[in-house]
Amino acid sequence: MKLIECFAVAAVFLSPLASYGQTVLTDYKTVRMDDGLAEWTEFDEKEGKAIIKGEYIEIESRADDYYAASYAELPVNLSDAGFVVNADLLPASIDDKHMFGMMFDVKGNSRFQAILFNKKQYYVISCDKGEMTVDKKGLYKVQKNPKIIQFGGFQHIGDITPLVDNSKLMSVTMVYDHGTATFFLNGLEITSVKNVQIEYPAFGFFTDGKSKLKGYGFTYSLLMSDDDEEEQ
Repeated sequence: MKLIECFAVAAVFLSPLASYGQTVLTDYKTVRMDDGLAEWTEFDEKEGKAIIKGEYIEIESRADDYYAASYAELPVNLSDAGFVVNADLLPASIDDKHMFGMMFDVKGNSRFQAILFNKKQYYVISCDKGEMTVDKKGLYKVQKNPKIIQFGGFQHIGDITPLVDNSKLMSVTMVYDHGTATFFLNGLEITSVKNVQIEYPAFGFFTDGKSKLKGYGFTYSLLMSDDDEEEQ
């Protein structure tokens, strides 16, 4: 898997999220692997697999230079002001050789955007025809997965309850608000990227380089403006 770096940052830069004060959160909804609400891509090939096994989907990359992924379309209306999407996943291991994370704006297995992690760094990437470009990267901190994910200081982002009670679970959250994507891991803000264009409401799980992960599903909610809230 080849990564091309457009630009990089040496450390995490956390930008102020003033736009949150102009939005309110609607009720969260969930899409679990075993509820039949989404059509997840499944396969079992020599280089990797993605198979639903009850409450989770098991995704495995069986080659050093291969990434495995599974994705589905969520009922998120991209014409609205914005949304919050949270992916609950459990990597088999976290080290410097493998990456795991959440895909978004998925057009296909070789065309998508993603927030990926290894042991120390995050990568915001875009993939076109299988070639990955690093749009932003940096160091990140992580905490054990809490039983309730709270976004301290951002009053318009409601608490999220992970789909699985497991301290090793990784909850990857994206808040998309008027072209700005802000990413969190287990409730800690990782980074914010402006001028992000999202055309497809498809999201998924990603792992690479002889690694495995379990994906349990997604939690999501729409954002709406204060004016829209007052009209209701």
